[in-house]
Amino acid sequence: MFALDIESPDGTKRRFVTTARAISIGSGATCDVTLPGTSAHIRIVLDQRGYTLEDLAPEGSELEDHDFTERPSARLPQTLKLAGYTIAFIDLQPPLFEASYGPIAREEAVLVDGIVTGDTASRVVYADWLEERGEVGRAAIVRELVAGGRPDLEMLERLVPTNVRWRARVLEPAIEACPRGAACVGHWGKLEGCRRADLRRCGACTKLVLYCVNVPQARAHVAAGGTVVFDPFVLRWPDDLSPR
Repeated sequence: MFALDIESPDGTKRRFVTTARAISIGSGATCDVTLPGTSAHIRIVLDQRGYTLEDLAPEGSELEDHDFTERPSARLPQTLKLAGYTIAFIDLQPPLFEASYGPIAREEAVLVDGIVTGDTASRVVYADWLEERGEVGRAAIVRELVAGGRPDLEMLERLVPTNVRWRARVLEPAIEACPRGAACVGHWGKLEGCRRADLRRCGACTKLVLYCVNVPQARAHVAAGGTVVFDPFVLRWPDDLSPR
């Protein structure tokens, strides 16, 4: 999963966030990302080996300082200059907790700890606190969650600047691999907090639930008898929790 920050030749900027495994960029009306006034047409394809960049323009796209290749690359390019547009890539695959940003400030941590059990009033107080400090984007996320919202593409755009430790305290992803099936308590926000921000306990089945940042980590935890939730920026594949 990745985001694109697109700067037009006139200096205007926009952000595009996608959960798709293939996106097209060009002037055509069917392109996922349109670049008006150009003849460019490229496609970025993501598979389990990495990323491949393809040129689909009949006469070739005006792409500076980049050679198209059939070999997948493990990393996205940092930027592309395409027909006068500058496209910056943001790889949204979350880092491991140990590699993510450090703990949040003490004053904010107290407010965040108050919402771990899903208390609505505490979430409203926290949203107000964020807004008073100019954190309009994060405040909007918290308020949407209070209203029952879930991370759609619009919310994902606002989540891009946040770090995984914050998301694990605030978001309420669905529990997966629960042996209770339809009787599962449902989501991360209904679980009991633990000393670790990425781990909670389910009072109904007593299992430890791990906030996962990649699929191999989730598979290992499920194999050990636990259940999991996923950060919204984890790249998922069909049946990726099935035994291998």
